[in-house]
Amino acid sequence: MVVGTRARATVGHSIACAIMNVSVLPCEPEKLAVLVTDISMAMQNLIRHALLADVPVQAVDRVTFNEWDGPVESSFIAHRMGQLPIRGTDPLEFEVNVTAKADAPLTWITSNDITGDGGRVVKGTEDGTSFGFLLVPLLAGQRAHLTCHTTLGTGRKHAIWNSVFPVVKRREDGSATFLIETTGAITPKDAWIAALSTTRDIFTRISSL
Repeated sequence: MVVGTRARATVGHSIACAIMNVSVLPCEPEKLAVLVTDISMAMQNLIRHALLADVPVQAVDRVTFNEWDGPVESSFIAHRMGQLPIRGTDPLEFEVNVTAKADAPLTWITSNDITGDGGRVVKGTEDGTSFGFLLVPLLAGQRAHLTCHTTLGTGRKHAIWNSVFPVVKRREDGSATFLIETTGAITPKDAWIAALSTTRDIFTRISSL
């Protein structure tokens, strides 16, 4: 598949005009590889930064501790919850309600203990059969009842919203290969589209000056 896109910016006269030919390359199903020909170094870096900093996703940024007598600080728990990949763009509220086994020295709360998320929290595998992401430990008999709240944001605001990991390889012929992988909060294809949309908006704002 080859897609042609044009971005133009003018401040009194044309200061930027780029035509990109984008070819999708074969790669692993959970990744996206695209070859962009005739792309300047500046445009390449602009798109890479947009992938890192300007793709909006949901992330946990507030945790309510309804009950907690675990062995670690609340700030550590909030940090761990903020690292969970959340699908979708609408705000989400979900709970973790766990009592550690009395006969076990240590019980791990995992992403599989999350309830009320409607399947939007990425828990390790699509069928939920894995052990899940390790979140926080509880000692024998301890309790954890947490309510987590998400907000839409981007990596430019904080790393908890950074869900895209682009690798760019520059070639001598002026082309570049973008290999895009995500946490699962957004698909690589949607991340690529969002980054190009941000890049277009930047040129639009410049042209209106």
